Amino acid sequence: MSFKSWFQSLSGATQAAVVAAIVAGCATVVAALVTGLLAILNTVITDSKNSPSASPTKSTLRPGCTAKLRITSPAAGTKISGPAGVLVVGQACRLVNQDGWLFDYDYNDHYYHEDYSQHPGPIVLKNGKWTFLDQPIGSKGDQGVPYSITLVLANQQCNSALLSIKPVGGDYRVAKLPTGCEIVDSRNVYSTWH
Repeated sequence: MSFKSWFQSLSGATQAAVVAAIVAGCATVVAALVTGLLAILNTVITDSKNSPSASPTKSTLRPGCTAKLRITSPAAGTKISGPAGVLVVGQACRLVNQDGWLFDYDYNDHYYHEDYSQHPGPIVLKNGKWTFLDQPIGSKGDQGVPYSITLVLANQQCNSALLSIKPVGGDYRVAKLPTGCEIVDSRNVYSTWH
């Protein structure tokens, strides 16, 4: 018996029920297909928004992350007490095999004087907010003398060169930054010693 013969042998009410069941089954299959296609489309759109575009720098930055390293405080032109120094605050993001070094550039002797706490070395070692108490800045007798707090992004070559600096009178300084060192930010402050 073929489907057509079988279907014709049914009463009118049963035929209507069979047609309704077939339509409902087809509608369920179509709804499942549409739902699946919409889910795939949504995933593709979401992934394309999160994937690198023609300008990956903009798409990979999180809010507030406009540069790999930056100084957020003090403001340029801040007047400071040389012996007390100043709290330097900054932000680091997307550092990969790179560190941040801090120097006080002396406009009189033309040297970058390395800032460090207990041992010479980089100040910024990881991504996120960083702080460093830069003290002292300048020399006895300074009266409003400008110094540049200078932030340097260092690759491995730069790190090695800076770590090999020998102190001169207890001061780690360089007249020229080594290869692989990049000045990424600076702030002029005015030092007075009382």
